[in-house]
Formats: sequence, C-alpha cells, structure tokens
Amino acid sequence: MYEDTSAPDYAPIDSVDIDWSDVDLTGFDADSITIDWGEVQWDEIDLDDYSSIDWGEIDWSDVDLTGSDADSITIDWGEVQWNEIDLDDYSSIDWGEIDWSDIDWTGAKADALAMDWGEVQWDEIDLDDYSSIDWGEIDWSDIDWTGSDADSITIDWGEVQWNEIDLDDRDEIDWEFVQYSELDTNDLAKAGKGADIYVARPSKSSKAIDGKDGDDYIIGAISSDKIIGGKGQDVLYGMGGVDTFIYNSTLESGAGESLRDKIMDFQGSQGEKIDLSRIDAYTESKGNQQFTYIGSNAFTGTKGEVRFFDGILQMSTGTDTFADMEIVLTGTTFFSESFLVL
Repeated sequence: MYEDTSAPDYAPIDSVDIDWSDVDLTGFDADSITIDWGEVQWDEIDLDDYSSIDWGEIDWSDVDLTGSDADSITIDWGEVQWNEIDLDDYSSIDWGEIDWSDIDWTGAKADALAMDWGEVQWDEIDLDDYSSIDWGEIDWSDIDWTGSDADSITIDWGEVQWNEIDLDDRDEIDWEFVQYSELDTNDLAKAGKGADIYVARPSKSSKAIDGKDGDDYIIGAISSDKIIGGKGQDVLYGMGGVDTFIYNSTLESGAGESLRDKIMDFQGSQGEKIDLSRIDAYTESKGNQQFTYIGSNAFTGTKGEVRFFDGILQMSTGTDTFADMEIVLTGTTFFSESFLVL
C-alpha cells in the first residue's frame, strides 16, 4: 500500500522500474490518492511510461512546482497526456512553472490540441515564457473573453507573439476584448502586401492605415482613423473615435459573399464615413463621376449609384443593373446618404 511509504523513503524507489500500468488510479482508495506525487522522482520515469500514467488522477496540489529541483523542472511537459487532465485540476497546476519549450505544438496529437486554453491560468505565466508559447497553435475558441476574471484580462496582450498567429484564427479572436492599451510597436504586424493582421497604435492614429493587397484584419486605434482595406476581402474595425473607411477602386471590395469587405462596427450616426469619392462612379463618361445614393431602390443602369439593402452597401458603376462592389456593414440596419463621401 502506497500510504505506508513515508515521504523520505520515496528517494530509494527506482521510479523508472515501476510498472505504471499496474497502479490503481481510480476509486476512493486508489493509489493515485495515496501516492504523494510531490515526492515522485519524475526525472527517473521513462518517457515511454508517461502514456501509462493517468494524468487525470494525479493530485496536482502535491506536485512541487518551485525550487532548483522542482517537479516542474523534471517533468517532461511535452509527454504529459493533457487530454486526461480534468478541467477542475487546471487551477492546481502552477502554469508559471511549466517549461513551455517542452510542449508539443504541432501534429494530430499535439499538446496544443489537447489543452483547454480557456482553463489555463494566464495570470500565473511569467512574461518571459510568452516567447516559448506557439501562439499560432492556441485554440482561440477556447478562450474565455468576458467576465471579471476573463482570459482576455489576464493575458498580457503586449507579450503575445502576433506574428505567429495564423490568419485563419482571426475569426476566433474577439477583438473587442483585446486590451489595446498593452500593445506596443514591437508587437504589431504592420499591414503590407499579402494577408495581415494590423492593430493600429494610438500614437499613429492620424496616419491612414493601408492594408494594400491581401485579405487583411485591420483594427483601428481608440482615436479617429482613416482606414484603407485595399485589395482583397478585408475585415475592418474602426474601434474608438470617428473613423473614415476609404475606397479607391471597385477592386478593393468585390461583389458576392466570398469577395466583399466587412466593416464590423460602423457608426454612421456618430459621424463615421465611407469615402467613395476616389472611385469613378460611371465608367461610360469621361472623368471621375460622382455616385448617387438611391436608398434601397434598384439600380437603373444609367449612372453610378449606391444603395443599402439588408445590411449591405452596394455600388454600381452604371453599365448594368448589377452591383460591381459590395461592403457588409455588420449590425447596421439604418443607413443615410450623410454617412457617405461621394
């Protein structure tokens, strides 16, 4: 019986020779309860044996996570079976003592997939360890975004490695709850040719943000911005201030669900604008013609027209009655000509 083994006697036991598949890990009198996990010699356990340990039955409050010979140093965290650990036990793990460089980030059985990132105690992780986390492998849909103790509050966004985040993950990040005040110039991926995530710096807010080519996510600053999505299917957030969204060509937001831009927080009633003045509204006439706003009416095909219907701003350059350009205005139900620069 393991309960008869006092803590000082643990050291002579050769943990490498224990057959962990024999150990009774469940039940009210299970070995997993009577073993003092803080006295196990983790550095003696073969990595092949890690799969035989039921990690969900370990009493993590026993584990010695600090000190020069701490269990947190001798445990190979990349071999821990994260999918077996109960979510209730996440709070007993000292996340600041995990060696994140051990973690297996990629592959079908990666630790990054098995972990529940919403249960990680982010406030315990040392900022020095942020660089060892592969931010591109985090399941952002796990993250707890709201509440007084939400992950969005305890994550230090200024230490996130933004350049590692996959563009496919952008839709899983709730940008409303990112703490922009924590960001600095070294953390931001500037928009450029190709797909990018761009988060504006308040100190640079007077300068236009230009996404250029590619499918971009552009997050404005807390003050007023001029935002140019550029070519590609872009997702645009003005955030705070009174913002202007500028379009230079019908090629910058196509027609159809797979081509059109999305402006996620347009506030026309607060003075925000969509600037179409640089676009030639009617290509059948010489010069740069101005668009005409027609409410929700159908296009006539005789001049450059703008209409708003079912949350979508549509533009036709007048050569037919079909839209040549569309912009989704998420959450917008009312639209006025005064919201446009024509």
